Amino acid sequence: MKYHSQNLKSDRTDRGNAVGATWGSERIERRRLIRSQYVEDLLSLLYPELQKPLGECRLLDLGSGLGTISIPAARIVHSVLGIDIEPAYVQRARDWAEREHASNVTFREGSATELQEGRFDIVLCDYVLEHVENPNALVSVIARHLEPDGVYYLSTNNKWWPLEGHYGLPLPLVSWLPRPWANRYVRLLNLGTKYDVYAISWNRLRSLLDQNGLTWSLKPPIRPYTVAQKVGKRLVGLSPEFWNIANVFQVVGRRAGNVSERTRDGAVLDDR
Repeated sequence: MKYHSQNLKSDRTDRGNAVGATWGSERIERRRLIRSQYVEDLLSLLYPELQKPLGECRLLDLGSGLGTISIPAARIVHSVLGIDIEPAYVQRARDWAEREHASNVTFREGSATELQEGRFDIVLCDYVLEHVENPNALVSVIARHLEPDGVYYLSTNNKWWPLEGHYGLPLPLVSWLPRPWANRYVRLLNLGTKYDVYAISWNRLRSLLDQNGLTWSLKPPIRPYTVAQKVGKRLVGLSPEFWNIANVFQVVGRRAGNVSERTRDGAVLDDR
């Protein structure tokens, strides 16, 4: 069930430099329009769960990259704080925000785990979890900085999807391999010195969310574009078991008031 397989935020590669250099091109403008629609779709998933209008919400974007989520979102919500560990990305995001006159968005350089600000109405973690070695640390940031009545959105790749797409071409089964073998695989193809993607399974992600006191509801794509996406959306509608083999997980939730709140929409899977 392949959907949203292309991360609409830039990958953690030097392609970010090319994006900055050709920002005014027709291709980049088209991508910006697509991203704006993506952000609108993303926020529409959260809106039914929110206790206040979007225009009054403070939003935290974890791993904000070039600002391709934060800046479009700033046009809709009250304020945005984006944090990213890459200095070059933070500077490019600030430059773009200045060009867009987005005065209600702030970009900060640093690790999300060191964030000192308080709580937010919305916390986004869009295709970031698979880039950190300690996913529990990042999930705990979501829980720590979410208002009691706030809503989070998390998307990440599935470890068991057979094609790895972070290296510019699909690599069959690399995420299934033990880490030393995966490192060798990447080196053999001259794609880097190691395999630095840390995708996890749905059972593992669900466990992390539960441990950190977060409810969860798996969401299919709002706009399935390809035949595979449409088939995938239909399959998960028939049975939540099909999420185990989805390309990515798209999760919406809040802080759990009690254990019974932690599973929603019938998406209860066993641990086998």
